[in-house]
Amino acid sequence: MLSAHQGCPFLRIDTIEQTIRNLCAIKVEGEGCRMAYRIASNHLSIGNSVVAGSCNPIALTRLAWHDVASKAGARAVNVEVICSGPVEHQKRVETRSAEVTGLALPTWQEVMNREHHPWNSDRIVIDTAGSNAAQSFAELQHKLSQQHIQQAVQASGHDLFYSHGVTHRAMPAPFGLNWVLVRSQRVIWFSYR
Repeated sequence: MLSAHQGCPFLRIDTIEQTIRNLCAIKVEGEGCRMAYRIASNHLSIGNSVVAGSCNPIALTRLAWHDVASKAGARAVNVEVICSGPVEHQKRVETRSAEVTGLALPTWQEVMNREHHPWNSDRIVIDTAGSNAAQSFAELQHKLSQQHIQQAVQASGHDLFYSHGVTHRAMPAPFGLNWVLVRSQRVIWFSYR
């Protein structure tokens, strides 16, 4: 949704990783992310925004996305998508169908056992519990616009609208993690689980 709305490419890690599996018949670990970093870097270097989507549970990959943005002179915006309702979250995991042909989706137990590092950086949190995709997207758009206003005010040295910005702190039980890289006021981001 975000990439279509912003008119920028969407780098879905699941698609990249499954393509590598299909073409090379290998176990894929970090190769998909590393390929996405390079593709994102290429787009950023020519001034394009990029939306990158993945489950991003560890600090190493979060830092890597920030490094991609920094080297390109872009701004990274983290978005974490969660479902705080455990019953709803489990139902979603167990009833979803793969959007990427050939992709084996994780079981509920695999989701619960997934390594997850606490967040040490600011991020936008979207809690999808009780919301549909359109409602969650509207919330994301609102929070992105509020963050843009807050950052513009901070850059100007004024704090008149600072209290209108959203403060983002760690939340447990991730539903999915998202990344947004922003360049020239255009969102470059997205990832989810």
